[in-house]
Amino acid sequence: MADYCEQFLRACSDGNLDLARQLQPHVPLESAEFLQGIFIEVIKEKNSPMVEFLIQCSPESFVSHFPDSVLLHAMDAGPQIYALFISKDPSVARRSFGHMGDALGLVVMRNDATFVKLLLDNGASPSSSKIFHKPTTEVAKDLQNVDREIMRMLSQIQESLK
Repeated sequence: MADYCEQFLRACSDGNLDLARQLQPHVPLESAEFLQGIFIEVIKEKNSPMVEFLIQCSPESFVSHFPDSVLLHAMDAGPQIYALFISKDPSVARRSFGHMGDALGLVVMRNDATFVKLLLDNGASPSSSKIFHKPTTEVAKDLQNVDREIMRMLSQIQESLK
């Protein structure tokens, strides 16, 4: 079994989707720790087809609440990868990461308008979003580098909620 696990991890890391599909039935994907490690490796490579494959073959107990570490790596990989997780679980767009804030807050701090639009289009709310326990819109106004387009999107959504 350990040999299958190593081969599966290598196939996933190398982006060999065909081999990963062949090995998948022999690998204990119910182990959240094992699966989490594989996800992080594949996400670092920004391999969308492999991330999508892993999401599809993961047990429901894993995908019904993706670990924060997996989602934070997905955020680092960008909106295309994060969108794959949203397509499986739309609440990922509104995910809170504890004291750090939520997905929208973290993306606003990264100044990524495309990512902000993805989250807003999938239910993230500027009125409830937080960064380090502060409202995202307030923090965004104080930041020097926040793109005007991001501020426009946040304001527009907030106005429509009134």
